[in-house]
Amino acid sequence: YGDFHPQSYYPQLMQDLATMPGVRSVSLSMLGPVEDFQPRQSVSTEPSESTASGSVSAVYEAVSPDFFHTLGIALLQGRGFEFSDDAHAPHVAVISESLARQLFPSGQAVGKTISVGSSPGQQNLAVVGIVSDANLYDVKVQRPPAVYLPFFQLPHPMAPTVEIHCAGSPQAIAAIARRRIDALGREYVFRTRTVEGAVSKSLVREQT
Repeated sequence: YGDFHPQSYYPQLMQDLATMPGVRSVSLSMLGPVEDFQPRQSVSTEPSESTASGSVSAVYEAVSPDFFHTLGIALLQGRGFEFSDDAHAPHVAVISESLARQLFPSGQAVGKTISVGSSPGQQNLAVVGIVSDANLYDVKVQRPPAVYLPFFQLPHPMAPTVEIHCAGSPQAIAAIARRRIDALGREYVFRTRTVEGAVSKSLVREQT
């Protein structure tokens, strides 16, 4: 990394972008919504904590604080992620409502433990929140089970997607955001788009 420190750079970037006129909230994610690629991981529980058997294949994403608020995903129980959920903190997860029902049919998921995939850093994660189901990637799939991990607990949090919830012209705010990111001299903006535009393109592809 040289003198680049993601754990301090990205929170500062979020704070800087949040000060732009018309911006309501800012978040980061590993991939971003409405991507063609839909990552999945198996999510399992300790046998003593669940009446479910085996594991569940779930959509997987790593996100920053304010992601759920920025994307309009409702927090149903517990909490979302905080900046203190970093590499030095206990590893945690947030799961979707549908995944909670599959893994914990008894109804209590917050405070339970799950494991995601086979990576050593994603085992025995404490569930700290449950959020509403959301079609993050494939717009055809309704209520996909999903698991979210803290972006700042990734071993190498790099080159995220930036989500901006704004009032006014998205194109104008995107242009200002691009200039601010370029001026920092650390990264450049690969592309900008609106969620509505990405969904429309996805629907067009489905119809052709």
